[in-house]
Amino acid sequence: MRFVFDDKEARIFSEQFKKKDSLLAQHTQRLLSRLVEGWVNKVRGNFSGWYRGPNRTGSTPSGKLRNRGKLKASVGGRVLGEKRLSTMRAVFRVGGKSAPYAEIQEEGKKISGKWMTIPVGKALTGAGRLKSAARIVKDGDGWGTSGMGRTFVRNKVIFSATTKGGGKRRKPLALYILRRSVTIPPRLGAGHALDELQPAAIGEMQDRFIKVLSRMS
Repeated sequence: MRFVFDDKEARIFSEQFKKKDSLLAQHTQRLLSRLVEGWVNKVRGNFSGWYRGPNRTGSTPSGKLRNRGKLKASVGGRVLGEKRLSTMRAVFRVGGKSAPYAEIQEEGKKISGKWMTIPVGKALTGAGRLKSAARIVKDGDGWGTSGMGRTFVRNKVIFSATTKGGGKRRKPLALYILRRSVTIPPRLGAGHALDELQPAAIGEMQDRFIKVLSRMS
């Protein structure tokens, strides 16, 4: 925070204000800490289900991020420079080295290029993760899965088409959809959460400042 004063009375006020700097910093630190905590809780509240799409499994809310993982764990923040107003700042953190894809989840992005394999249906666990048995691997006879047998491609879908134990045949299982491009919608909501919480925090901070400064002698 920076204040500019132009006349003698204002300069006197500035000197008195400096005497209150420590007290104002204490109030500001508490308010900013509450803002950071509220933001973290609000952003993590978006991690309550699965992302939207016809290929998700389970009866979970659409349009939500999976409720576990590195992206959720990376959401955090803190207040720095706690003793002086001029050095105090709130830091809001999400992503980082553990989840470098946070910006894509926040802003959204269309990814295009080589053929991409999008796991669906039986390739996913109940938690939405790729099954280890469904991983695509190359063997001497061509391409297959690590634990679900050989594969074939039809209409841009990769199927597993082996038999069950004992030689009993089964219906081919759709494991992956092939796509040249994938559009990831914005769904993290970190910026939106801060926009919602910030006005009330600033208003409360202004009220505290007025109360402290009104008692200046």
